[in-house]
Parts: sequence; C-alpha cells; structure tokens
Amino acid sequence: MLLSFLNGFVYSQEEYYPIPDSNVYWTVTEFNYGTSLYDDFLYTVDGDTLVDNKAYKKVYKLNDFPTIYDTVSVLHCLMRQDTLQKKVWFIRTYMEESEEKLGYDFNLAVGDTVELPAFDFDEFTEPLYVMREISNMDISYLGEMTGLRKYYFLSNVDDPGMTIEYIEGIVEYRSLFPTYAFDAFHQSFTWCMQQNGIYGYASGGDNEPPKDFCGFIFLDVEQLDVSDEIKLTPNPVNNYFNLELSPDIDKVNSAEIFNITGQIVQSVKVVHSSKNIFVDVSKLISGVYVVHINMNDMIAVKKIVVNH
Repeated sequence: MLLSFLNGFVYSQEEYYPIPDSNVYWTVTEFNYGTSLYDDFLYTVDGDTLVDNKAYKKVYKLNDFPTIYDTVSVLHCLMRQDTLQKKVWFIRTYMEESEEKLGYDFNLAVGDTVELPAFDFDEFTEPLYVMREISNMDISYLGEMTGLRKYYFLSNVDDPGMTIEYIEGIVEYRSLFPTYAFDAFHQSFTWCMQQNGIYGYASGGDNEPPKDFCGFIFLDVEQLDVSDEIKLTPNPVNNYFNLELSPDIDKVNSAEIFNITGQIVQSVKVVHSSKNIFVDVSKLISGVYVVHINMNDMIAVKKIVVNH
C-alpha cells in the first residue's frame, strides 16, 4: 500500500483536484499475455468528444514497441468528470463498449460502499467497493509538486485483494485507467506521473524520479557507459543547453531531440571537431524531452526538462 500520512496535517482548503487532462503522462508497466513479458506504456489525455450530449476527454495509450522511433498511439477510453460530485466515469472503448460506467466516487465517507462497474472484469460477483481509508498526504515526498492531497483506499467487498489506491488528481497505484483484467499474479504498476514536464509522482518517493521509469523505458536503445562521458548542462534548461564531450569521445555524427511520445521535435547540427555542442531549445514548449547523441556505433541518451 502506498505510504499515507494520517493526522498531523490540516487541509488548508477543501479544494478538489480532478484528474489532469492536458500535457500529462502516466508511465505504467503491464503484463503482455501475448509475449508473456511486461511492457511499458504511457497514458495521456488529449482531446474532447461528445457522446449522448455529454462531454468526454479522450484517453490514449502509447507504446514504443518495437522501437521508440515508431510510437503507436491508440484510443484507450473516454473519461468524464464531475468535480462537484467528485465522480469519474469511463467509456471502455478498449473493450468495444459504448456505455459509460462509474470508475471513481470520492464523495464518500469511510465505510461507505459503491458500485464501480468500470473496474468490473468478471473476476468477482459484483464490482462493489468499500471506502477503507481517507487521509491527507504530503505529495512533496512523491515528486516535485507540493502541498496536500487526499489519499483514498478502497477494496472490493468480494475480493479484498482488488484495491484502488488513489492520490487525488495524481495517480492510482496500479493504473489510473481501467485496463483489461485484474490478475493477482501479473499486476500493472504505475511508475511515474508527469504534468507540464514536472513529475508529481515517482514510485519510491524520496522526491526523485526513477531514472528508467519516467517515460518510455529505453530497453531497445544501446545505452553504454559513454552516456557518462557527455555532460548536459544546465538541466532543467530555459532556452539553451550545452553538451560537453569528454576527450574519450572521438566525434558526434548528429543529435536529435525527441518528445515523450517518441517524435523528433528538433535536429541539432553538429560540428564534428567540437567538444562543446551548444543547443537552442527556445522554440520548444515546456516539458520533458530526450536527447539522442549519435556516434559511429552507439547512441548516448540524455533526458532533459525544458522549463521556460
């Protein structure tokens, strides 16, 4: 269970934080039953649509398999929120459904029960959940955001192992959005949440994101020790950064900057004899990017945060 902080805090305001719906990414690992391996995905919210005269947000699931140069983006579900009722509904398009189902209800007291059919996978008799805990959490422990958020812990009445652990407006421990099934032996797991280039949650906390689990996990890129021979400063960057090459690096052929969905957003001209590569990123929007420094037979990867 996620670490929660009981008592000792007083909510300065009873503000409700809805699920963010712009420039936000959740990094989630899920079990792939086709390959019998875990795969990494990004969930993001992008765009609007109307269904039965109700406004929904589009939730996309992004995958970089087999290569980050060819990111696949698939509509996963539709989401509708009511900030006054503190409820969230989903249309599970990934299951070819067209009707909305309640996924979250945070207008409950401890001990209250609620039907959450969006998290019904026919694994148990009824999708009936009971609110076990509501507490205040200091989110500065989990990431770069500060302040207090509500922490909610619910469990299924028939299967207590099927739980929902939600930090208001940030993350759910397994996956914020309903996925295909609940499998006690192959759990999905949320590693990181980033909004506007700032991470609000990282597994393990300690105010430090896991280096390989914010954004796609670059298992398919040869990341050798040469990455340590290249310094990127400053980071975060405002308008310019510098790549400083060690004497052991013979030359750099090219460099590209990728956004978090794997698209090239900027190519960098490189003078082969230069040991310092000066890069202007003033035209990039604020956010998280990855710099690929291409050498003869290897690629060095550096992650940067652009913050204008």
